[in-house]
Amino acid sequence: MKKQHKRAVFNLILSCWLTYTLTICLKMAYGASMTAVKDEYLLASDLLAGLPITLYYLTYAVVQIALAFFIGRINLKRYLLLTCAPAGLLFASVFVYSPFWYLNAVMAANGVLLGAVWCGCMQLFKRLLPSAVLGRALLFMGAGFSAGSALSFGVSALAMKCGNWRLGFLIIGASFVLALLYMLFSVRRAEAVGLSPGEPTAAAAKPAWQMPRASAKPLVVMAAVVIFVECLLYYGFSNWMPTILRSNFDLAKERATLISIMLPIVTYVGPVLAKAVSDKLKNDFASTAVLSACATVPALILSRVYHWRLALTVAVIVLACAFLRAVSMVLGTFVSVHVASFINAGSSVAVINSSACVAAAASPLLVGAILDATGRNWATCFLALFALSVLMLAIPLVFMLVDKCRRRGERGDDPTGSQ
Repeated sequence: MKKQHKRAVFNLILSCWLTYTLTICLKMAYGASMTAVKDEYLLASDLLAGLPITLYYLTYAVVQIALAFFIGRINLKRYLLLTCAPAGLLFASVFVYSPFWYLNAVMAANGVLLGAVWCGCMQLFKRLLPSAVLGRALLFMGAGFSAGSALSFGVSALAMKCGNWRLGFLIIGASFVLALLYMLFSVRRAEAVGLSPGEPTAAAAKPAWQMPRASAKPLVVMAAVVIFVECLLYYGFSNWMPTILRSNFDLAKERATLISIMLPIVTYVGPVLAKAVSDKLKNDFASTAVLSACATVPALILSRVYHWRLALTVAVIVLACAFLRAVSMVLGTFVSVHVASFINAGSSVAVINSSACVAAAASPLLVGAILDATGRNWATCFLALFALSVLMLAIPLVFMLVDKCRRRGERGDDPTGSQ
């Protein structure tokens, strides 16, 4: 690979990673600042406090589905500039104007405006990156979720320590605009030097294995259903972690937020674990069931020990979220790769991601409604989350059993053979 191509590859991957990472900050910063927002606006209802998060994910889900149909037919660079730049500026504007209704409006608008970042980055990678580096680039992009989540908690805690939670919105919004401009510049440079997957050193990237044809559609359906439950659980823990710690251990809001930084950092072990389990079992039904079972155990433990000791509560939440991230990695990434020979990867990703977004929108409403209905009884809340984890385990087990029976009966007609 030529030197100018290597430089273009580096800039493209780094700029897309920064933009995606800061997109995560844009959607997570409100949750990280929610304890301060509740105090300032005297929000007695947890359901009301979680409304901006719900609005973001609802509008984001709608845009994800729409983009699946037309993203390949638009000028992506122009679209990103016209949507993402206003998103960053709107977020930063909270620093100077921040009534609660405006926070709701900004989060809802950003759900619309930020919809093309992830799928846009994937499209740019597919169109411009040599195949030899595509796999490493995707793995690096996966770290953006953990980095962005941790950064949102860190910046929000720093802002609250400085006495103004709005400062976090200004820092993240301005940084996002700068990262976006860097990405657009990098794309332009990559196109100028003729970067493409057809580089002489590129090797065709093939998945290590794939599901049989007849299992592809059931697998996508299962993924869309299970990831809905998984996101209810993950965001039920992550968005509310500062509130959980503050309510049960009487921590200052900035300390509770700062402790929550470890959640996304440590839970990056989840995707690593998901790859190991997936490579070992070579069956996404089974991988999902195994990892869901692992997530169920800490969910049950938490319902009993959440108020005992701070370190124990944090450790159990982190463990639960690590397994939930592993489930998400299998369903949100590996499934689309393993069925790509039979179902368009973009279509399967859109279906699965839209389900995840609807769940992310519903999660704060669900947790808030449970807390409001029970007088902030965290034991009941955690028992409800445990029940959801049991449901998350039952679904892939049923799909796996049905798929196994079907393949046993149709083994002779399976063009790929048995696994």
